[in-house]
Amino acid sequence: MAQTNQPPVQITQQRLISMQIKRLKSLVDVRIVFEDDKPLTAIMGPNGFGKSTILHLLASSFQPTNVRTGSTQIVQGEEWQYVNFFPSTPDGTWSSSQASITHTYRTGAKENREELTISKSIRYWLPKIKSKPHRETYYVGVKESVPEIEKERILKNVKYKTKDQVDAQSEKIRKKVGEILKREYSKSYINQLSGKRSLLGVKYGVINYSSLSMGAGEQRLFKLIETLEKAGKYALILIDELDLLLHTDALNRLLKVLKEYALSKSLQIIFTTHRESVTDVDFSDYIAVRHLYHSLVAPYKTLCFNDTKPEALARLTGTLIKDLEIFCEDDMAKAIIEKLAFQVDVARFLAISSYGPAINSFTYASAFILKRESDGTPLDKTLFVLDGDEYATLDERKTQIKRILTGNEGGQGGLGDRRRAQALDLLTSFNSPDRKCPEEMLYNMVRSISLGVNDQTDQVLKAAAEASGEIQPKQKVEKTLEYIGGERSRALGHFIDVAAQSHTWPAYTEPVRQWLEVRKTVILEQH
Repeated sequence: MAQTNQPPVQITQQRLISMQIKRLKSLVDVRIVFEDDKPLTAIMGPNGFGKSTILHLLASSFQPTNVRTGSTQIVQGEEWQYVNFFPSTPDGTWSSSQASITHTYRTGAKENREELTISKSIRYWLPKIKSKPHRETYYVGVKESVPEIEKERILKNVKYKTKDQVDAQSEKIRKKVGEILKREYSKSYINQLSGKRSLLGVKYGVINYSSLSMGAGEQRLFKLIETLEKAGKYALILIDELDLLLHTDALNRLLKVLKEYALSKSLQIIFTTHRESVTDVDFSDYIAVRHLYHSLVAPYKTLCFNDTKPEALARLTGTLIKDLEIFCEDDMAKAIIEKLAFQVDVARFLAISSYGPAINSFTYASAFILKRESDGTPLDKTLFVLDGDEYATLDERKTQIKRILTGNEGGQGGLGDRRRAQALDLLTSFNSPDRKCPEEMLYNMVRSISLGVNDQTDQVLKAAAEASGEIQPKQKVEKTLEYIGGERSRALGHFIDVAAQSHTWPAYTEPVRQWLEVRKTVILEQH
C-alpha cells in the first residue's frame, strides 16, 4: 500500500443510492436503485444485456480512500480507470456514453448526497481521476476463475519454498472457504516462487496441494474471501458472475457468508449472476434482485425490474401457453385470482404469475407493449393486477407509465401516446376502500361471516378469531393460516374460500371478474 496525502476531512459511511445510465454499451436509459436495508444486490439478465457493464462503470467511478493508521496514511481499495473497461478501438470511442451515480457519505457529522456525472468526450472520460469520489472499492472479475495451472508457463518442474500461514486472517479465510465447499482444510501455505511470485497452498486430509492443482471455483473462492477480509468498513465489493463454477448448494452457502461480511463491515456488495436460486424467498431479506431486459423496438431502452420472479420474466422471452394470463404481486393476490377463475369457470384456461412489488407492474406492462411491436403478440389476453393499496388511481398509473415510456413520437395522439394508453389498458386493481392491503380486506371479510355455515368454514372463523390480537393485518392473516394448519398454500385456499362468502367479495374483485367474464365467451367458443 502506497503512502499518500490525507484528504482534508475523513470520509465515511459511503453508500450507493442509484445509478442512471443514459447510454453505455448495450444499456440505454435505465435507472437502477440500490436498497439501503439490503446489503447485497444481484444483477440478472440474459447474456449481452449489460450486467458486467454496470460493475465496470461502478469500479471505475471511485478512487481509493485514504486511512490513517497511527502515524501513517495508507491507500485502501483498488484504482480502476474507465479506459480499463471501455478502451477506444477502431470500432468506437464511447463518445456518446453518459451516466450518473447518486451516492451519500459523511464528512464528520455531516451527511452529504451527491450526483456524479459520467461522460465520454472524443478525447477523454469525465470525471478525471482526481475528481472522483473516495470509496474503498474492489472488483472480482471472471479472470479470477482462470486456473493458476493455465497461467503458469514453467510447468515441467515447478519449485517453491513453503511457509505456513499462521495469522488469524489467513485462518479465517481457510475456514470460510471450507465452510462454503464443505471441505475441512487443516492448513494453508504461501508457496514462494522465484522473485515476488507466490502460490497459495492448502492441506486437505493428508494431501498438500498448491493453487496449481486447485479447481477454478476453489481458487476463486480463496481470492474472494481474501478480498472480503481485507476490505474496510463501508467498502464497495463488485463480483462478476458470482455463481461461476459453483454448484447451487455452495452458492447458497456463499451468499450467507457474503451477508455475514456485509453486515459486520457495513459493506455494499453488488454481483452479477444467471442463477435463479438467488431469487428464492430464503434470501429476500438481504438480497435485492435487479433484472435487466431490452426492448426490441424503438426507443430500444433497457428496463430494470425490482425483485421480480423468473416466471414473469420468462414470459417476456417466451410465448403464452394458456388462453389467458394474469400477473399479480404475490401469493395472496394469486390465491384471490385463482378463486375468481374457479367461480367464473375459466381456471383451466388461466396462467397466473407473480411480478413482485407493485412498481414492477408498470415496467412489465410497458415491456409487453414494446414486445408486441416486435413480434406481433396480441395482448388482449394479458392483465396486470395491482393490490389496490398503491397506485389506486388512474392518474397515479399514468404518472408511472410516463416514467417508463418517455417518448413523444408523433406528437399528441401519436405513437408515444398510443403506447402509454395501451400499457394502461393492461393494468387494473382490486377495489380496495381507503387503500387497504389485501390481507386487511380478506381478514375483515372472514371476520364478517357468522359461525354455523359448516364445519370447515367454522374452523377458519375460529382460527381468525384466535389471531385477532395481532396488530398488523399481514400478521393477522399469517397467524390465521398457522391456526388453520397444514401446508400454507392449502390453508390459504381455505381462508380465501371463506372470504369469498362475504358480501364485500364481489365489489372487491369486480375489475378482475369483469375482465375474465368478457373473455370467457370467446374462450368457450374456441374449445
